[in-house]
Amino acid sequence: MEITLDSLFTDVLDIPSLSEIRKYLTFSTAFPESMRGHETVNSIREIMKISPHWNPGSMLNGLQALRNLGEKQSQILYPIYGADEIARQPELKNAAVMYFPAGTDTAPYSMILAGGAFRCVCSLAEGFSTAAQINKRGYHAFVVNYRVGLEPLMPKPIDDLARAIAFIRKHHDMFHVKPDRYAVIGFSAGGNIICTYCSDLAGYAKYGLPKPEIAVPVYAATRIISSNNDVSRLLYGNLPEPYQSQLEILPHCSNFPPSYIVACLDDHTVPPDHAYHLSRALAENGIPHHLEFGAHGGHGFGTGEGTSVSGWTNRAIDFWQKISEDL
Repeated sequence: MEITLDSLFTDVLDIPSLSEIRKYLTFSTAFPESMRGHETVNSIREIMKISPHWNPGSMLNGLQALRNLGEKQSQILYPIYGADEIARQPELKNAAVMYFPAGTDTAPYSMILAGGAFRCVCSLAEGFSTAAQINKRGYHAFVVNYRVGLEPLMPKPIDDLARAIAFIRKHHDMFHVKPDRYAVIGFSAGGNIICTYCSDLAGYAKYGLPKPEIAVPVYAATRIISSNNDVSRLLYGNLPEPYQSQLEILPHCSNFPPSYIVACLDDHTVPPDHAYHLSRALAENGIPHHLEFGAHGGHGFGTGEGTSVSGWTNRAIDFWQKISEDL
């Protein structure tokens, strides 16, 4: 099926393996005012009217990859919490991974977290196309749908990422993955989550999980500056200050994995100094990393078609492969 900007989601997702995917294109339990209308849109062109900064090429490639996958695979969506846990805590029911296999060979894998200002998970804009690019290089990929919009939100999304990785490791034979060899890739708010997961006090070690081989923060929010702003209230609510400080990223980078950082200089949503300060913190701790700045691409460029950072996924994987040779 050839997909265009005007293809209807109801037509693209009309096969059994994709029947539950619709709500995960842009997921939210309650869309914020800035995203109002996403509940009912039914094409990429309609989405562009609401979120014109999202990259149409990235969305188109992601939707095509999702359709192609659905035609070959009987199951894509995997809940990461059990029925008993969901019965006790219904908010867990939408925490899930969407599995993009690179084939049947056992290989490393990537965990991909789209952004959405901690109120949505915009996998159509950033997750699916990235998974498809990762697959082309022979790596399996999992797009993570994590909890959003709950106050206080933290550490729920980090718990979800950790649970997703534990779930995949438990079922590594089914997913054909090398359980300890994985990358974490995150965009915007998703970038904040993966960076927190990679930090010293609130990250992988706390959950008894192996360190990622590489982190790829893409226009990631690495600093929540003011305790009085809306994002801070959503994330932390009335959590005590000492606990909030444990979730800070930049002061807690001594065991951060090697990183490939991507951002554009014309990003006015998460300014590029977030990427610069993360790079500086990693340098101070002797962590191998590369910082890729593009001149134009703004915020929400996804896989970067038509921007200064087009092809960043291949360069990030090249970096991963070089790092893995040195492990």
